[in-house]
Amino acid sequence: MHILLVRHGQSEALAGLSNDVDCGLTAAGAAQAGALAAALAPEGLTWILSSPFRRCLLTAEVIRRVTGAPAEFCPALHEHHHDPFPSDWPLPGKAGSAASFPDFIVPPDMPETHWATAPEDRPRLWQRITGVVNDILSRFERQSDARVAVVTHGAPASVFVQVFCQWTNPLRASVRIDPGSLSILAVESAGRRVLAQLNCMPPPIT
Repeated sequence: MHILLVRHGQSEALAGLSNDVDCGLTAAGAAQAGALAAALAPEGLTWILSSPFRRCLLTAEVIRRVTGAPAEFCPALHEHHHDPFPSDWPLPGKAGSAASFPDFIVPPDMPETHWATAPEDRPRLWQRITGVVNDILSRFERQSDARVAVVTHGAPASVFVQVFCQWTNPLRASVRIDPGSLSILAVESAGRRVLAQLNCMPPPIT
């Protein structure tokens, strides 16, 4: 089994173009999404799981279109926020997200709102991502050839790598995960977990 861990393409917020908590991608970010999709196309993806934040969904949508793999909202992959949200609920609800991305599968237990929590400290982030990793491993454990793309944000992706590799300290220094990058995590036949590739940038499409 392989997990193809993707950080969304460059967002408008990262480029200093937006203060929107749920901003989209820049032109460079959209190009990164295309490069990621091209890199993942030969992998024969089994499934795509994506944070419901717009920048992740826009990245995952390109991957879905190019690879033909089914894509699903995964609220637990949401962005990590140190501070409270600027308003009661600044993000789209489940119905709005489903309308904007109609080809994505909506999990039956996804709440209409408040599917992301803020503020969140690092131990809670670690606990949340531990749950995601365990859920993925359990869900696809019978498919040794599964290729699961996971589209998320910088801090959750960093912790995902640490949890997968079974590092035990939630306060350990972060693993660098750049926008538009791809990391590959593998579970071998004996259950051994391998970090096969970390924070690599697929070549741009020319």
